[in-house]
Amino acid sequence: MPNGVWKLRDRGGITIDGHARFLYHAGMSKVLLVSARPNRGVFAWDGSNWTFVAEPANALFMQGAAYDEGRDRVVLFGGLAADSVGADNSRSTWLFEDGAWRELTARGPAAGGGAALAYDAVRSVIVLIGGAAHTNDTPRGETWLFDGEAWTKAMSAESPASQYAGIAYDAARELVVLVRPVSGEASETWEWDGASWEHIEAATPLPYAYQCWLTYDGGLQRVVSLVEGALWDWDGNTWARVDGDDGREAERGTSPIVYDAARSRLVAHRAQKSTWEHDGTAWQEIPPSRPTARQRAASIYDAARDRIVYFGAVSDPDDATWEWDGRDWIRGPRAASATPSGLAMAYDSKRGRAVMIVDASTWEYDGETWTNIAAAPGFASRLAYDEARSVTVALVGAATWTWDGRTWRDTMTAGPTVVRDGSMAYDAARERIVSFGGYIDGSGGSQIDETWEWDGSTWTRMSPTVSPSARGGHALAYDSRRRRIVMYGGYRHNEIWEYDGFTWTQRKIRTAPSGSFSNGLVYDSERDRMVFYASNGALWEYYPVGDVCASNDECASGSCVDGVCCDRACTASCEACSIESGAAADGICEVLPDAGAACVSSEVDGGAAADPDGGVSGRAPPRRQGDGCTVYRDRSAAGGGLVALGLLLAIIVRRRCTLG
Repeated sequence: MPNGVWKLRDRGGITIDGHARFLYHAGMSKVLLVSARPNRGVFAWDGSNWTFVAEPANALFMQGAAYDEGRDRVVLFGGLAADSVGADNSRSTWLFEDGAWRELTARGPAAGGGAALAYDAVRSVIVLIGGAAHTNDTPRGETWLFDGEAWTKAMSAESPASQYAGIAYDAARELVVLVRPVSGEASETWEWDGASWEHIEAATPLPYAYQCWLTYDGGLQRVVSLVEGALWDWDGNTWARVDGDDGREAERGTSPIVYDAARSRLVAHRAQKSTWEHDGTAWQEIPPSRPTARQRAASIYDAARDRIVYFGAVSDPDDATWEWDGRDWIRGPRAASATPSGLAMAYDSKRGRAVMIVDASTWEYDGETWTNIAAAPGFASRLAYDEARSVTVALVGAATWTWDGRTWRDTMTAGPTVVRDGSMAYDAARERIVSFGGYIDGSGGSQIDETWEWDGSTWTRMSPTVSPSARGGHALAYDSRRRRIVMYGGYRHNEIWEYDGFTWTQRKIRTAPSGSFSNGLVYDSERDRMVFYASNGALWEYYPVGDVCASNDECASGSCVDGVCCDRACTASCEACSIESGAAADGICEVLPDAGAACVSSEVDGGAAADPDGGVSGRAPPRRQGDGCTVYRDRSAAGGGLVALGLLLAIIVRRRCTLG
């Protein structure tokens, strides 16, 4: 089975649910977001962008988190595996320090999620209160203290049981402040003095919110909260609004908020929307610098402009259109609709514009503006541009329609089986449109594995010798260099398949993007790679590897090693990238089994890894192994005879290095 490699290029814009944890890390002088879904990991805010810092401790959500300033580390507790009762929930304690997570063996509070944590600076302990076994369970009222090594249950006659409470340490008053929502009424305010909780009858209570977030504002020297877009502070007796009406409260909503001490401002972020900052005087919106996660989208490669155009369903029309130039995201123009009920897109290479059917209307994008050209014949389930006949072809129900830039025409030709979430692409070498799969409506979600081809006048069901299993929500794209239709994804599918007009061939991959449903696959012909935007917001690139080659230029990865296209430069003398040279698979660089403990992989060493955006030219630096043997490999691979000789010498020298 041939191989392929996925590489993560961009993690996408930050999209959080209501259970993400915001905190300020004094040691890093950064606001951190600790999130488990849909963006998983630790992210840092620099005032304009969120940057990935580390992988998550685990895949749980509704974890409690706080920064332990005295020990310079983040403490994470508990979490839920799912919303349902009986899920495998956690009572683990994790510490994030020196850029990595480690799990403690300390046992403490019961398993569950939604606990509120805060660091009590005077008493040098983490205070934990509340949580529940699952999202709809009775909240707990136990208070626990963590001294950096062990959990101790605190005894308090009265405590605020809650799963959605906000908590913060009031440094000026040396108390922990907690606010919990109570049955749709105004929230209750409680304070912890290190020994017991006290319910404070606030003269003006904080307005009710289903979930609450608190932080200590070092400028105001008060605990504050963001509720329905308004900023409130607590003086120990009453809650009062401290920002003026600006008409944009609904855009901020009730959002996680934290004080950035290094930059002397509050930072808030709301779900799929922008990040907001308050400098003590006014709110400022900082729009995302890349597209956020979305569940339904379409994309095309604009060959004239060398850009990938991406359009997806979101709540904000300003966030719907984005362009990827191979290195960075560029925000596109505002869209008329950001929540389409139907969505399909193709690239008209003759006229140099994207054609999109959305909400039963035909839109075109010329790189500057979206224009509503005409009504569409209906909601298109599939769309592709036929270069040989200079028309965009749409499948609308059982009918096949063509668009020439001015008029839709019904071909009066019956199409493939009527499905939703199928996919099709144009095969330029054979001048055919290929369609595969989809869901049959009204059949309880049945999927099909049918391959169809359109020759400009007739649809023909094909009978390939090998075919992928039935699926829907996948994506097709045409690899013009290798002259293959490539398919990826679908609901619960993450395989790569290729179609040459006769049969489907699966490529073996070690890892694959998650969120692979209905978000489109595009071939970037300038950079020779498949580009996939996952529904969780991440951008991935795919390279076929293992094919026979004689130079780096013949490989999408930029690395021809041991006579095959390799997933990376593979320059260490103890590595191989072909079965003939000792690797387990063609195209996957790996350390030879008999290399010994002294071997330093080029992947770990980092100096010789191929740059997917152009590669590295010239001779690789030598890699000296434990036996003193050194191999030089010319990565430019210029000249067929020299390449063959070089490969033979590399194999001989490698064997001498590893076998002595």
